[in-house]
Amino acid sequence: EAMSLMEREKKNGDLYIDSVFNDAQSWIWTADKESVSMAWSVGFRTGCCGAGSVINYSYVRAVRSWQS
Repeated sequence: EAMSLMEREKKNGDLYIDSVFNDAQSWIWTADKESVSMAWSVGFRTGCCGAGSVINYSYVRAVRSWQS
């Protein structure tokens, strides 16, 4: 769900996310853990998703999928 916020091109300064979102939040955590000490995160500056240490500083953004 967090990856659904990713844009194909940079739209918010140097971020791959729509400009409606705050550009200070270039990385966000997901609720999905890769292991005990690693969680999945999305990087809008780099345009990627990966596992990172849960002690790293990042943001959380609530998202949900829209189903019609």
